[in-house]
Amino acid sequence: MRTFERRMVAILTARDPGAALQAAAADRTLPAELRHAFACAYPDGVRLAALLMARLRFERLLRACPEAAAEFDADPGTFAARFRHYHAEVPPTAFFPSAEAALYRSWLSARGSPTPRGSRRPSPSPARPRSGQAAPPSPSGRGKSVDRPPRAR
Repeated sequence: MRTFERRMVAILTARDPGAALQAAAADRTLPAELRHAFACAYPDGVRLAALLMARLRFERLLRACPEAAAEFDADPGTFAARFRHYHAEVPPTAFFPSAEAALYRSWLSARGSPTPRGSRRPSPSPARPRSGQAAPPSPSGRGKSVDRPPRAR
């Protein structure tokens, strides 16, 4: 990973992204271009991006890992603390829920924590049809979204 990407991941997964952004802008070990880029970034925008990224990771994990969802339901505070450690230690590389669950299980295993009971592959999302199955019809029955305006031709 390039220096900028590694540093952005560190900023976005930091406990205080605004402070991490300021620290990056002042870090003399970074090239002047990067320090300038970090100095020009809008701190509130970076904080918002960090919150959105954490929320998406949390949602993907709970969606693909039913045992993690059960742990969250049983003790939200303990699970949230564990998730904060996971989020800070594991770079956000997963795009799909199943990949996020695999990263989480791997992280648990590396820490010597038991993999949550009942770990299994998640069932396919009802929103995504399995290959070979037709997608459900749209509400209008015309096969396209009624929320989008038609494309200009």
